[in-house]
Amino acid sequence: MATTDARAGFRLPWSSERQSTDHVGESADRDVAAATGWPSEDTAQQDAASPDAAVATIAEAPATDTGPGQAQPDRGPVEPAAPKPPTGKKPSKFMADLTKAMQAAAEDARTRALAQLQSDAKTHVEAIHGRSATDAAGLRRKADDDVATVREWSKAEIARIREETETKITERKAGLETQIEQHAAVIEREIDAVQKTVAAFEEAMAAFFERLLGEEDPSRFATLAENLPEPPSFDGLLAGASDEDEGEAAVANATVVEVVEVVEAEGATLESNPGGADDTTLDGDVDETEPGPNGELDRESAFAAIQATAQAAANAEDAADPRFAALGLSPDYDAAEAEALADAGDSDEEIPEIGDDALAARIAGLVPGKGKTDEAATSTQVVVVGLVSVASIASFKRHLGRLTGVQSVGVSSGPEGEFIFAVSHGADVVVPDAIPSLPSFQARVTGSADGIVHVTAHDPESDA
Repeated sequence: MATTDARAGFRLPWSSERQSTDHVGESADRDVAAATGWPSEDTAQQDAASPDAAVATIAEAPATDTGPGQAQPDRGPVEPAAPKPPTGKKPSKFMADLTKAMQAAAEDARTRALAQLQSDAKTHVEAIHGRSATDAAGLRRKADDDVATVREWSKAEIARIREETETKITERKAGLETQIEQHAAVIEREIDAVQKTVAAFEEAMAAFFERLLGEEDPSRFATLAENLPEPPSFDGLLAGASDEDEGEAAVANATVVEVVEVVEAEGATLESNPGGADDTTLDGDVDETEPGPNGELDRESAFAAIQATAQAAANAEDAADPRFAALGLSPDYDAAEAEALADAGDSDEEIPEIGDDALAARIAGLVPGKGKTDEAATSTQVVVVGLVSVASIASFKRHLGRLTGVQSVGVSSGPEGEFIFAVSHGADVVVPDAIPSLPSFQARVTGSADGIVHVTAHDPESDA
């Protein structure tokens, strides 16, 4: 019988070499499995039947070579596997090789995963660093923009506050100028009211003494002397100073007319009673001045009545109102009459204007024993720069008035914000030397010439 060539891995059903062929087929299957990495059917069934043998084979199998281009991972010393109980079947070489291949693949996957993770982490950290620098730069720019905005706001607020401050200062200075002008007007009206009152009273006294000194009858003289005009009061001048000048002039004229009418009425009464016996005014004097047996007046009684009247007038002068004494009325009626006659030459329609210094000298001259002995007053203008508040101006004026030898002080405003103090003082007073002694003002004399003293002062109210 003819024979056919047998090929490895190929078996005919009628081949007589079945057993050898089976062995050859198994060897071929193992070779194919080793080459492809897939287990054969028998090996898979065997592995499925004995898992313990597969595990033992994987543990005992040595490491296989890795694929091309792959680095063998560095492994530490492998501890010997614990002896396992002998199984009934030995592990196959295929399972050992498969286990080694799986381990190599797992190690390679782990290495690649870790390497990729490290690379991704490095890239992400670099991105974070780059973003951090960008964010920090953005924060700095935003902070710079905010600072610039705050500075612009601050500049605008400072400009607004400065403008508002200048506006308020200008308004306050304008208000101060108005207040100073109003105050000066009030002072001028008060002084004018005093002058008019004094002039009216002088006219009334002149008319009264003209009538009194022209009387030769002692009885009538005594009656007129008892009706001496009362001096006017200056207390109501502050309220009257706010009235119009026409109203004040009308009041002064009415006072003069009233006094003249009283004097004329008394004169008419005395003329209607030639005997001068007035039961309501001269009770005691009538008895003393009755005619004698021959129809003539008792001269001794008349002189006694005149002496008593003079004594009563002197006592009344001693106990009189201090305001009457301030006017300087004295028994020297001749001088008063001469002064009244001298003033009578002026026009009745025009009231004479009397300055502060002239008024002070005139009143001082009317006081007995004072005006004639005082030295002539000297006027000095003190121009002060640096005073702002009304209280400081009034205080400066008050301190000037308290200086030794200073008689009066007036104040007015200058064209450039300075204040001019008119100081009336004695000839022995040196105003430039006395000004630095004024307290609280730090006054300093900057110049002095021709009766004008320039002073720089500090306003105490500005420190409050």
